[in-house]
Amino acid sequence: MGEIKKIDLSDVVNHKLSYGKNDIINEFSGLDGNYLDRDILLRVWDSAVGDFFLLSDGFYDNIECDGQVLHIGQNANKICFLGFFFWGKNTERVIVEFEDGIKETLRVTFEDWTVASSDEKSIFKGCSDDKVTTLFATTTKGNMIHIVNFHYAECALRHRAKVKNVIFPQNMFMHIFAVTIEN
Repeated sequence: MGEIKKIDLSDVVNHKLSYGKNDIINEFSGLDGNYLDRDILLRVWDSAVGDFFLLSDGFYDNIECDGQVLHIGQNANKICFLGFFFWGKNTERVIVEFEDGIKETLRVTFEDWTVASSDEKSIFKGCSDDKVTTLFATTTKGNMIHIVNFHYAECALRHRAKVKNVIFPQNMFMHIFAVTIEN
């Protein structure tokens, strides 16, 4: 395993799923009125993936994918994503732009946020495109109470050059909470 670097998503996050005690909550909060308790999410996050993924600490906590461009500016052999789909298992294409002008398409698959994967792989073992690993789960509050599963997708890069940008798909059912690179 190479050096792991957590990527700051604060420039591209655009959706709020976790709410603190002083936040205003209504039927439109989170996803269809379902949301996460911020304190519980932070405790679970730190113990489950805190050494590997960085949770955005601003008002917004995730990317509701709508074609955002995430600047990387670093070398990477792998890009890892933590997230889920709202409304079913799906695979989307994420574009990686390299400094030398080459583009590579990654296939990122996540289960629905209510479904845990059956993949037994550890976070530190490689998994190919289309494999899904559930790293941790917590429970929603709001309109419906159910378990929310956070899924992991690891994508090896074929091209070896400095990664300029990662371009997310235009699918607002895909939610990304964290990105990590390994080189």
